[in-house]
Amino acid sequence: MKYFTKDLWVDIQDKKKFKKTKEKWEIALVEYQNQFEQLEPRIPSEIYEFIKQNSLHDGKLSFMEVLGECNLIRPNGDKRQPLSVLMKISSGYSEDIFIFEYKGVKKLYIDYSPESKIFEYNDDGLGYIGYDELTVNDDAYLNHEFLFTTGATIEVSFKEINAYLLEEGK
Repeated sequence: MKYFTKDLWVDIQDKKKFKKTKEKWEIALVEYQNQFEQLEPRIPSEIYEFIKQNSLHDGKLSFMEVLGECNLIRPNGDKRQPLSVLMKISSGYSEDIFIFEYKGVKKLYIDYSPESKIFEYNDDGLGYIGYDELTVNDDAYLNHEFLFTTGATIEVSFKEINAYLLEEGK
């Protein structure tokens, strides 16, 4: 996480550090929003608007699937197909479920330790999503990073993204 780091998140929750951290938080928010706007030409407009308008804060990763590893030789000589990742995230504010599909994945990184906790009110698993960031990796790839209340992180570096909502009751 580049903008909403674990340390910044912990410090903004601390009453003793809040006043000092609030300015850093607001700077991080403005910087993140500015860089997010730069992503608009790289993402289909409906996906960009979907991500812009929907918060994953307090959501919960309910399902993750990794697809595509293959030992077949492809026409271009590659021995493996790029990975695809599918994530289902339950909204923290409704019964809605967000679906994210990443294609052309070159990196999938999960950092999780059951002993690690940022906050004491965690339940099981990864905990709740505190923040997520969609950022540039390089000219061809974007990153989507997630920070959870347990301190766990997930990072996906990908070429293509699709995102949509399964509305409540459907």
